Amino acid sequence: MKKSMEIIHKPYGIDDPYINFPGIERYPRDPLINDEVRIDFQATPILGQRGWIEYQFDDQEYESRAQFQNNVGEMAQWCGFIPCAKVGTKVQYRIRVGTGKKRSYTSKWYCYTVKEWKEDILKEKLIFRGNGDINRINKIEFLTDGKNIYNFKISIKRKDGEKFFGLGEHYEDFEITKGIRYVHVFDQYKVQRERAYAPVPFLFSNKGFGILINSGFRTKWDFSSNDIKIEIETLGIPVKNKIEINLWENDNMKDSISNIYKISQPKVPPIWVFGPWMSANEWNSQKKIERVIQKTTEFDIPATVLVIEAWSDEQTFYIFNGAEYKEKNGEQAFALEDFNFKEPWPNPKKMIEELTQKNIKLILWQIPVLKYYDQFEKQHKNDVDYALKANYVLKTKDGDHYRIPKGRWFENSVVVDFYNEEASKWWASKRRYLVEELGVAGFKTDGGEHLWGRDLISVDSELESTQLRNLYPEKYFETAKSIQKDKLILFSRSGYIHTPNNTLFWVGDEDSEYEALKSNIIAGLNVSLSGNPFWGWDIAGFSGDLPEPDLYNRSCELAVFTPIFQFHSEHPGDPVPSAERSPWNMADYYKNNQIIDNYRFYASLRMNLSPYIFQEAKASVEECRPLTYPVWLDNSNLYDQPLAYFFGRSIIVYPKISKQYDEDKITLPYGTWLSLWEGEWVQSKEEPINYNSKGYHPVFLKKGSIIPLSIDKSKGLGESHWSQDFNAILIVDDLENYIKSDDCLRQYHAAIDKIKREFGKKDVMIGFPSNKGERIIGIKWITI
Repeated sequence: MKKSMEIIHKPYGIDDPYINFPGIERYPRDPLINDEVRIDFQATPILGQRGWIEYQFDDQEYESRAQFQNNVGEMAQWCGFIPCAKVGTKVQYRIRVGTGKKRSYTSKWYCYTVKEWKEDILKEKLIFRGNGDINRINKIEFLTDGKNIYNFKISIKRKDGEKFFGLGEHYEDFEITKGIRYVHVFDQYKVQRERAYAPVPFLFSNKGFGILINSGFRTKWDFSSNDIKIEIETLGIPVKNKIEINLWENDNMKDSISNIYKISQPKVPPIWVFGPWMSANEWNSQKKIERVIQKTTEFDIPATVLVIEAWSDEQTFYIFNGAEYKEKNGEQAFALEDFNFKEPWPNPKKMIEELTQKNIKLILWQIPVLKYYDQFEKQHKNDVDYALKANYVLKTKDGDHYRIPKGRWFENSVVVDFYNEEASKWWASKRRYLVEELGVAGFKTDGGEHLWGRDLISVDSELESTQLRNLYPEKYFETAKSIQKDKLILFSRSGYIHTPNNTLFWVGDEDSEYEALKSNIIAGLNVSLSGNPFWGWDIAGFSGDLPEPDLYNRSCELAVFTPIFQFHSEHPGDPVPSAERSPWNMADYYKNNQIIDNYRFYASLRMNLSPYIFQEAKASVEECRPLTYPVWLDNSNLYDQPLAYFFGRSIIVYPKISKQYDEDKITLPYGTWLSLWEGEWVQSKEEPINYNSKGYHPVFLKKGSIIPLSIDKSKGLGESHWSQDFNAILIVDDLENYIKSDDCLRQYHAAIDKIKREFGKKDVMIGFPSNKGERIIGIKWITI
């Protein structure tokens, strides 16, 4: 037969639990004893076509006829079967297509080894740590071919009334009831539901139970009414190293969560991180950035961070687009003096200086791939050639350079092997001038979800290759952070157990829809419950048509009480109309300047609250607890308030995602609370109440709290404010209950002095709430 015959068969697809390749995979991918194995494939159709599966059981040869199914496009669809075999049997097979044996074409040989499940605790492969009760485990099974150990199954008893939470990022709900979940780093473009950029194999319950599978292997969690079955999936790779499993028993859910925080070890970012961020993918020139700076000044809109995604040549991702330079060999790094900057970025240094004058930090977009082009240009070709020759990229078991599969983001590109110390230093060195000479404050370290399949090879020979998928983001961020370890800020989408140690986080791509807003809040809170306190989302969504004003305003208000406050938009270039989610573009599109006034109020309030957020961020890290967490974490009586959450220890937020929720009753935790918008004191006995708020979302301050602020003494909360400097304290108490203000001040004296010491300030303004504000509480200053 002519060699033009094509046979397509991918036994494992791309080894993904969410994506399969119908018509060309093997079912099951990893056969067990008693499994009849189905072989699906496609082949070039021919007249009189026939197909066979030729297979060998331990060197004994057999064949079976394949069955034609139908035509799919220009290919014929076939399936064949291989009978079940005993454990340990090494099965090799290939596909033959033609009109007869003499006029036929064969595929390459494929193979698998038959396995079975056995029951044993296997202490030589599993290490149990923590104070948990090992008797919560019903059964431990391991998958074997009679020679090596592969997967493990761990069955956990479920107690009566036990509710389970955790597993890092997921978007549909907090409690995990029934069904299957995977902890598998995955790039899901919008509508994520149970799929996660940043999953964590950590689970906890309302009965004090906690478990962490401290491994990079993919895990499958099967929830039923009786038990939880956890499968550690090695994807056919024998287990070489011991797998650590942490079991905990705690008195409450917060203590359970503290266990994962002690392992993830998040770091407190500088206070400027907690101001308003601005971003738009269409900001692809210095002129556009200068226009943004001009608009923030014109409309008096404070900001502390500006993110530029479309800044680079889109090949190296470390050279500004339009820059002229003399090419270097791929090993060498550039310095600022090597560039002659031209349009669209004629003077990045001047641009950054202008941002700095307004106390705005610059974040630049990054990716960990060496992008593929049909025709490479300039420096990028030198870099790629050098990286391939130096083995700085991930490879496959057959020795080829690993390439991202077709149909996935950055398809056919190679991926830097950050487990190679020299490769990490090389990648970081290329970007060092951006930080040390230009003054870039950080990177938006996008991606990290690029590794597909079980055939990957890293320079780290001790690490099983199928752990790379989940662990890769950790090495990526560790490398980026090494450029300036103590100061550089990273803002990332993918993540795993230890990523909070190096990066902030956003919950991924979403549409400008109310449902998406709800999903983002759920995902962010789930992340916070699993060891990552510093998260955000794109205000009102970044994709699709511009959000309607109600959604935009609701999102802006809610973002005030989220760890990261940022607007961002997807469309690149010069879309018409502009997709930019800036308040001035929204106002221009809807012919409504009130949008600008609203945004200014929210951004200024965010600046006012920055000292409080910074203080609570430090407490979160030091005390190993979330910065944001659902109210039911403290009180199971509040499960009927699923979205309500604490923002730090003193502020509680009741999100009203859309107008349909505006009339919903709320239940406050027991105690006395002050409504932030109205200035009303509410005594709660944990009974549902109707509360009509002046804001979109009812927000309350806990009585007795001390809120550090940044505020001009002549202005109220939410009036235009560009500073984050701590200079004031709001005591959340009712002065009318005291004969003299000094009587009230006296009981807070120690706490006030403690905050002053923490911020290094001696003299601050001290005030109490009043209800005289127009859209928010006023402050009655007692001492200045």
